[in-house]
Amino acid sequence: MRSGVGGRSLAAFVIVLLLLLPSVVQPIGGEAKPRSRGHTGERIIGGSVASPGQFPFVVALMVSGQKTDPVKRQFCGGSIIAERYVLTAAHCVGVAPRQRLQVLAGRVNLRGEGGQVRRVAAIYRNPNYIDARVGYDVAVLELDRPFAFNEAVGAASLVTEGDESLQQPGSFPAVAGWGSLVRQIPGKKARRPHYPSAMRWTTVPVTTRDRCQSANWLTPRDAAVVFCAGSGAHDSCQGDSGGPLFAHHDGEWVQIGIVDAGLGCAAPKFPGMYARLSAPVINQWVRQIAKL
Repeated sequence: MRSGVGGRSLAAFVIVLLLLLPSVVQPIGGEAKPRSRGHTGERIIGGSVASPGQFPFVVALMVSGQKTDPVKRQFCGGSIIAERYVLTAAHCVGVAPRQRLQVLAGRVNLRGEGGQVRRVAAIYRNPNYIDARVGYDVAVLELDRPFAFNEAVGAASLVTEGDESLQQPGSFPAVAGWGSLVRQIPGKKARRPHYPSAMRWTTVPVTTRDRCQSANWLTPRDAAVVFCAGSGAHDSCQGDSGGPLFAHHDGEWVQIGIVDAGLGCAAPKFPGMYARLSAPVINQWVRQIAKL
């Protein structure tokens, strides 16, 4: 999946040396450049419209301002992991000043009514993050006040540190968001994206680490903090960035990934990249920030 307000911008493609562990946790205002699939992108392709309350933890990140159409104000997805904390992609948090960011929960159709809106009090971006293409694309938003949990608004469980049982190659976790519905193939003329007003969801096949690494030019170290999922028929896309990749396990929704980056959307040879939330360096940091 991917992000972006208006023209969802491309992420820079750089090679960097990453620190292994964060030493200091500090909230930031969010200056990251939004990444899109195709080294650009974010949307749900090949999916279905979600039902009210089906995924109560999925939220829309929006920008307040002159635009009145909520579809045009939505730029990324996110997930509730505690009453006052939302998980998203680090490349999403620099779209606008923190004071203009809003989190909408409990509304499937952005042009509908109801739901709960919260402002962002603080942004925490993983200190190892530099660019979406090389991992650690994780951020936690602290809200100005807690969500009131009900049938339409609730939290997902964060996967246990080191547990990769729900993201084995060949498994089919789900992804949801308001991203573009238009397929994009690298090397071909870009098509105009189309963003729906209603949340959509689909399941995507998890690939092997080798395929993920080769398709996205990842180093072994990068592959330790990301994994890949998607096919030519089902994928996330522009506007889905920051949203959750999740599975139903033991009666609850467990989040295992975050929509990160990708080449094109629903391109058969290029599965989408997701932040690996089971990775200890990421899992421990999220739990520390959100007090889980």
